[in-house]
Amino acid sequence: MHTLAEQLSRPIGDTGSELGKWRRMMGVGLMHLERNARVFSYFKMHAGLQLLQGIVQVVIFLFVGRLMGFGRFSSLIGGSYASFLIIGMVLLQYLDKSLIAPYVSLSGAYWSARLESLLLSPYSLWLFIVTDTVWYYLMTTINATAIFFVGIAFGASVDTPRSWVLLIFTFFLAGTAVFGLGLVSASTFSLLNAKGNDEPVGWGVHLVQGLVTGLYFPAALLPHGMQAVGLLLPHTYAIDSMRRLLLSKYTPGPTLIVHNWFALDPIVVNLACIALCLLVYLPSGIYLFNRGIAKSREAGSLSRWT
Repeated sequence: MHTLAEQLSRPIGDTGSELGKWRRMMGVGLMHLERNARVFSYFKMHAGLQLLQGIVQVVIFLFVGRLMGFGRFSSLIGGSYASFLIIGMVLLQYLDKSLIAPYVSLSGAYWSARLESLLLSPYSLWLFIVTDTVWYYLMTTINATAIFFVGIAFGASVDTPRSWVLLIFTFFLAGTAVFGLGLVSASTFSLLNAKGNDEPVGWGVHLVQGLVTGLYFPAALLPHGMQAVGLLLPHTYAIDSMRRLLLSKYTPGPTLIVHNWFALDPIVVNLACIALCLLVYLPSGIYLFNRGIAKSREAGSLSRWT
């Protein structure tokens, strides 16, 4: 199996120096980002409605949290339910893009009849998948900022991170682990012919993530069986770690059942679990994604007209 870096830089013919190859890749990536920006400018209404939907969803759960009295679990939520919720919601905005970006990128290329052209280009399809993911992260910053300020209006606040290094490392590690899941999701486009809105992996994650990851309420309130399901998703550990890093009143004790298995700082346990998810999901995703493309080549189904 080739490494992701090798696949990103797979050129055809004479490539010149390594530095020149990476410069050309960067140039192609920037042009692809520019293309995405131009497409985005044509569909501003869609982006605006998505932003509005996200804001309304946050407001609903902030009110529900007040009505349910989650404030009485102050030791589990770090004092303020608004802060507890907003940290999880903002992080999920980014993790969700890691999950959906590979599938959306592949399906978009397929339905716009660009997939064959991209596969025949001097650069690997991986370059365009990763570039699309970066674009989604950039656009998500708008939604995440809006959600954060809605939370501020409801009394949310965050403290200075206990460690900026841990914060950034957790964010990067979790995003990469979820990207692996996203590649598994994208592989179903060809392997299972999931070319509509019925893609099973992303659908399954979206179905359970709000319930089992501790996003809307402490995971410790769930039955053990449901908590165990949450342990399969890197989201669970990332959300818990971000709250520990950004909320000074957040409980230092166990909040996930896995924390009871090891006599270690819960953040260390979380990072180890995210790393394990990455080691399982990313190689599996790369392998299955490549198998899906290979299957489409063999079947002659790279074009939507065949």
